[in-house]
Amino acid sequence: MELYKSRTFGDFFSDTFAFLKQNGKHFFKQYFIINGVFILAFIAVLFMGFYFFGDFLGLSGVQASSVDFENFANENAGVFILLISLLIIIVTIISVVNYTFTPFYLKLYEANGKNFSTKDIIATYKENIGKVILFFLVCILLMIPTAIVAAIPYIILMFTFVGVYWMVGIIMFIYNGAFLEYIHSKKGVFESFGYSMSLIFGKKFWHASGAIWLFYLMIGIVMLIPFLFLYFFVIVSVLTEQNLDQNPGSNITFLVILLIVYALILILAIIANNFIQLNQGIVFYSLKEEKENINTKSVIDQIGTSTE
Repeated sequence: MELYKSRTFGDFFSDTFAFLKQNGKHFFKQYFIINGVFILAFIAVLFMGFYFFGDFLGLSGVQASSVDFENFANENAGVFILLISLLIIIVTIISVVNYTFTPFYLKLYEANGKNFSTKDIIATYKENIGKVILFFLVCILLMIPTAIVAAIPYIILMFTFVGVYWMVGIIMFIYNGAFLEYIHSKKGVFESFGYSMSLIFGKKFWHASGAIWLFYLMIGIVMLIPFLFLYFFVIVSVLTEQNLDQNPGSNITFLVILLIVYALILILAIIANNFIQLNQGIVFYSLKEEKENINTKSVIDQIGTSTE
């Protein structure tokens, strides 16, 4: 499947699903090989947190107000600091890998099709580690001005459910597009952000932003269904049907069920994020083709070579 291709509004959707149909197994296999160990580590640390601090958090049937906070903090400070530190480190790694995996995968796919392995993806991470660190530092710097600029339109659009998705989709495309351009070219970080903005606010603005918005809305609705089902049905049913004070042994069962709920929601959120990034990647390559005619020039060069 060609990534550099001029697309219509409908093509942004059909090509996203076509890409997943053709490459979804390979894509998610590579993703979970690379990020799976960190996701499992996160779930393990989360379970330890629920287990050690269940009483204080009210997860074991004990009201949080009945726990003396000062004694609790003094007795468990070491464990608390260790778990929080581990969570911060693991969440940071998961977030970075989750954000960068799709762009790196698409870069390798654009050059090799599916003819690459986990080693190639890891090698790409190693080659671009400096760019990744610099890009994320710039993103941190841009968070405050982005929030300020987006505040007024966000407040206006928050009264319309669909409007918020449209705005968030555009902002996320600018960041995702900037990273894609940054790893594809010799442009600097800020120049890549400028390039990404020029793509989304170009002649196909309404087609591109509309497709991104609709994809966000669709994924948001799909994510809402399992979240509500898992969270309210499982957790509320456990809390109302079991008296954990009278049956302490059920505490572990409850924590396991709670952990499963959060693990499922986490995995669904990760898959949904990858879907969104793939869609935005399709939009990026299409808009880049519209702007630079990369594939068209390549075809012309191949014709010239064959005639010789």
